[in-house]
Amino acid sequence: MVSAMNAKSIPDGTITSPRGFLAGATYAGIKSPGADSLDLGILCSEVPCVAAGVFTTNRIKAAPVILCQRHLENDEAQAIVGNSGCANACTGEQGLADAEEVAAIAARKLGLPPSRFWWPAPA
Repeated sequence: MVSAMNAKSIPDGTITSPRGFLAGATYAGIKSPGADSLDLGILCSEVPCVAAGVFTTNRIKAAPVILCQRHLENDEAQAIVGNSGCANACTGEQGLADAEEVAAIAARKLGLPPSRFWWPAPA
């Protein structure tokens, strides 16, 4: 546990402040266009990371949750895909196919295996 006594301030304080992390965002058409239209982002580590997830105990789970649970079975991840403006819930088999496609597209772009992607619930 980190206390205020031994916490270290990160000068620029962004999501990519820790060495070895990259991030990017784009407008993917999930939200309505507007001033804050970025709706899809990726956070990527240059190397695989130990990863863990906390998931709903509900029997009904959104496709990205199911995919994340599968991908985190080996306790490792290297990138996170996040979206805003859509919960991706109650989409059935098509939703799972879509989640797998998003992971595959992101993996191809970054040269990683799709199993290293985690897609948490939307922000």
